[in-house]
Amino acid sequence: MDQQTAEASGSTRVEATTTPNHSMMRNASFLLAGQAASAALSLVLTAFLGRWLGVADFGIYYLLMAWSAFAYVVAEWGQCAYLLRETARRHEDSGKLLSGALAFRILAGLVAALATAIFVKLIGYGDRIEFLAPLAIMCGLPLALSQTYGYIFRGYSRMDLDAAVIVAGKAFTATVTIPALILGGSLLTVILLRQLAGSARCLWQYSWRAGFNSPRVGRSSGLCMNWPRAALQSRCSL
Repeated sequence: MDQQTAEASGSTRVEATTTPNHSMMRNASFLLAGQAASAALSLVLTAFLGRWLGVADFGIYYLLMAWSAFAYVVAEWGQCAYLLRETARRHEDSGKLLSGALAFRILAGLVAALATAIFVKLIGYGDRIEFLAPLAIMCGLPLALSQTYGYIFRGYSRMDLDAAVIVAGKAFTATVTIPALILGGSLLTVILLRQLAGSARCLWQYSWRAGFNSPRVGRSSGLCMNWPRAALQSRCSL
């Protein structure tokens, strides 16, 4: 009996030792494959944008995407590290964490769009860019919200879902944008389709969330207003 117990405990220790490593390799493989596929799709889409938009509009598009990326880097405010850590620690509170992060990003996106509109107006870029700059930031909001779901997926060690959504979203963006450009779409069309693709990603993530019993979006319990403090604490603890 003692020998059988020792063998069982030994096998348990071996399984406990090997399973985390296997899970880490599996998750890393999914993320690597997802990033490779996403980069390839982005390369194809960028080539079409440069070819069909023309030099002037492609330059404006690049400028708008740079502003949008900077705005949402500020809006992200350390949520990635905080959500990953707290979701992994407290699965039962992931719904509250998610709702607080979504609320904060929506508020930050609105503020960023307003600030960008004022900034572009003061610089004097012209009416067209004054219209397109805040529009590009607002059209990027669904994509920023979908990234929050991705952090929750990673907190559950479901990098396969995160990678699948990223690749599917990029493929959907290319699928709708390239035909629109061939049919005569303009820079405004590309920006609006970006919002459509981001919204599709959010819907996919919300539907796939049920695949691992993630709690529904719940009351944020003040997390929206506490994100700056929580993010600073998260950065200081790294």
